[in-house]
Amino acid sequence: MERVQQKYNMQFVRMGDDLFSFKADEWLEEFSDKYSKRIGKPFNCSLRIDRIDDDILRLLKKTNCYSVSLSIDSVSPYVREHILHRSMRDVDIVRELKRINSYGINTHVNYMLAIPESTVEDDLDTIRMSRDSDVDYLAYTTTEPMRGTKLYEYCIDKGYIDKSFFGDFIQGFERSPLSCFDKKDKDIRYNIFLLGSLVAKLPNGLYGLGMWIITHIKPNRLFEWIRNVVFKYHIENKVYLISGKSRNIGETNWKSQ
Repeated sequence: MERVQQKYNMQFVRMGDDLFSFKADEWLEEFSDKYSKRIGKPFNCSLRIDRIDDDILRLLKKTNCYSVSLSIDSVSPYVREHILHRSMRDVDIVRELKRINSYGINTHVNYMLAIPESTVEDDLDTIRMSRDSDVDYLAYTTTEPMRGTKLYEYCIDKGYIDKSFFGDFIQGFERSPLSCFDKKDKDIRYNIFLLGSLVAKLPNGLYGLGMWIITHIKPNRLFEWIRNVVFKYHIENKVYLISGKSRNIGETNWKSQ
């Protein structure tokens, strides 16, 4: 990082590890101290929501953490444990997200839509929960079983896909490829993908209308355009700081907090 900072105008760092810190141990304390002194730039990292506590958040805040990315996947504990095999403790998701926000750290939360055995209400609840916890950016992918995974074998056994299905990450941004959902279900879940991030941020007077649109209007190019605009803004401003001119967040806003 020091070499990159010396050579380029580095203003932000993204930590690529799937789980940046498991607990507030000696390593995180050492990292926090050295990074603060030698780099100091705002950064993003990934955490597990069932491993977050105040000790971790205090160190991340000290270290100039700007945002954390969390893959919750499903609001349903049954789906997480028995379909996705996440081995994730059942925690109060809204409370934990609010805890992160209380430290002034932005939250970027990802959910998987149209997971086998999930309901439309499960996926709609992702919007409600994100609204209640004031998530900074709500992100989605559509479930696409990949060869070699337990989920793939589960879908084969259930007849939700056939053996000609490879899974290539392309469908992850479109409608569900699974036969266990009818066309209306797929349209609603695709609308959640396209509009869920925006609807979660709407004021009270428009929130109900937004939810009605998701469940009653067919996906269309306007919704796709809205999704692209919302995605670009939040990725560049709320998750990472990669837009336009340089921003000295580490030397101004963060020190003032």
